[in-house]
Amino acid sequence: MSGNVKLSLLVLLFFLSSCAGGGGISRSQCGSEQDCNHHITYWQNAIDAVVQANFPNEKFNAIVHYKDFKNAWVTTGRNINITALLLDTLNFNQMVAVAAHEIAHLKISSSNHLEVDQVGVDYLIKTGMHKKDFLVLLYWMQGYCMENHDDSCSTYYTYLVRIDNIENSMSDTDWRLALPELESLLKIADADRKKAGGGE
Repeated sequence: MSGNVKLSLLVLLFFLSSCAGGGGISRSQCGSEQDCNHHITYWQNAIDAVVQANFPNEKFNAIVHYKDFKNAWVTTGRNINITALLLDTLNFNQMVAVAAHEIAHLKISSSNHLEVDQVGVDYLIKTGMHKKDFLVLLYWMQGYCMENHDDSCSTYYTYLVRIDNIENSMSDTDWRLALPELESLLKIADADRKKAGGGE
């Protein structure tokens, strides 16, 4: 892929959750019982998509936290945690990509993002999705962290390395699938920046 296209993608303001910890807030603080149930069901469905394709005899638990940041993480046991703010931001494919990454943390007992990303992508592919879905998620989180300076985020450098690792593993066919979506996200991010007063 050309250097110019790759460089333009690196400025894309659009991620995967880094896996920071954090305590939960009780369900009573989610606004309404309907909101609670919707979030938990939606997140459980994303987790189950990964589990059924990879570990059909296992069960992982969806835990939703009502905090003022966007992230996902794992704890001991089989709990896969996410914040409602992140759930409300992602589409379902992105949520499945997050779930695949978080389950990989538990399965290989590693905090090395490069190792976990590769295993997570393998899980994602078995669901019938594509590694481009994970790449788009990485670009999204990199942009979110750049814009919001969120303490729960990995460093910008960490995202560059993770993105580069996935990009280097992609074939020409992978890129043909990924580029339209990445270019669309770049336009969305640019429009959002202008709307917020960022200018050119």
